[in-house]
Amino acid sequence: MPDPTQKVRVLVIDDEPMIRTMMARLLRKHEVTVTDGGKAALAELEAGRRFDLILCDVSMPLMTGIELFITLKEHYPEQAARVVMMTGGVTDAKARAFLENGVPRWVEKPCSAALLRELVEKATEQPA
Repeated sequence: MPDPTQKVRVLVIDDEPMIRTMMARLLRKHEVTVTDGGKAALAELEAGRRFDLILCDVSMPLMTGIELFITLKEHYPEQAARVVMMTGGVTDAKARAFLENGVPRWVEKPCSAALLRELVEKATEQPA
């Protein structure tokens, strides 16, 4: 059983400020880092930071969540395994196929507090 007092290291990647703020508030009992896109998220990893859970938006400018996930699989496979993609609704066929076949897990956003708690709990069950 996971330790309920354990702080989970969460990286939230979303280009929408309101979503970043909401996620940071809902996850405030944990160690939360928020970035506005894939390039900033990669900078965190390049600096040596590691996360128990990575919540990543699919549709972002400059570097999409799909592009970030592919990069993580190549360079940080242990972190790619911790990614949960978030989407506000995917209409692009390529993105839909990626979500259904390419990532460990994805959720619709906005996420409920209960779903975030479940994702955090599952993150504590994964070996570091």
